[in-house]
Amino acid sequence: MKKLLLNYVRRTKSLRIGTALVLGTLVLAVAGAAVPAQAQAYTVQYTFGNVSLDPIQPGGIAEIAQGRDGNLYSTSTIGGATNEGALFNMSPLGAMTLVFSFGGGIAGNLPYSGATLGSDGNFYGTTNHTGEGPGSAWKVTPTGTFTNLYTFSNTGDGACPWAGQIQGTDGNYYGTTSTVCGFGSLSTVYKLTSTGTLTTLYSFTDGSNLTAPLVQGTDGNFYGVTESGGANGDGAVFKMTWNGTVTTLHSFTGTDGNQRTQASAKPPMGTSMESPTWVEAPMPGLFSKSLRAVPTTSCMTSMEPATAPSRGA
Repeated sequence: MKKLLLNYVRRTKSLRIGTALVLGTLVLAVAGAAVPAQAQAYTVQYTFGNVSLDPIQPGGIAEIAQGRDGNLYSTSTIGGATNEGALFNMSPLGAMTLVFSFGGGIAGNLPYSGATLGSDGNFYGTTNHTGEGPGSAWKVTPTGTFTNLYTFSNTGDGACPWAGQIQGTDGNYYGTTSTVCGFGSLSTVYKLTSTGTLTTLYSFTDGSNLTAPLVQGTDGNFYGVTESGGANGDGAVFKMTWNGTVTTLHSFTGTDGNQRTQASAKPPMGTSMESPTWVEAPMPGLFSKSLRAVPTTSCMTSMEPATAPSRGA
């Protein structure tokens, strides 16, 4: 009898402890859900255009890559030694270094893409125009040595790439071309080797305009968005396999969004990049970019919580 009573007490005590743990977990979960997200504070790290040869107007969908030296690399659409765009790096403390100046000829201009860090430690990107053809894909070392990897010709390979590339798990670089230059070009998805061999994987024939980079999913497939085209002409989300088989996952209707770009809106076609009425919303990440309401001035900002959380939080 005593043994039965003792077992009952132990089971009851265990049940109460388990119940208390469950209730405590629920209370913490509810309390956590009720806490509002921390406000973000933005600090200007560098203001472009204040010194000679400075990069000017970084922004748009330009990607920022952190190099192996810890500095942040990206591109500006104008500025630099020729005022036709530049690759620059900036230290986390805001020290600016001009790495390479684009400028006509084979180097091209209007490098909207920003920079992608390759597994070789070099930076990869695109220009929208060159003196040789409608856009190019390039490689630049951290010390500023430029290599033109490929010049687009609009002969089935697309034209005027707006976005940069991503490096796939196979080591190749994958990117898109746009229709923004006219020429009757089709938007394409391409594969580019580190030595400059380009393969067109897919050409969009539905009027799609691709101005955003791709992402590679954990399933190995590539995912992207179009700014136009799709079933309703308002853009679409698509999936592409390694061999270029494309599946439309969603066509926007105008009520659920349209004109899809990477993560922020770019100016409407025909609007100057210098328009003081266009202000780009900051993008998530260590550093965000914004265009101020001043035609020739832009800045790079850092983003951090307004109040640092306590270690016990």
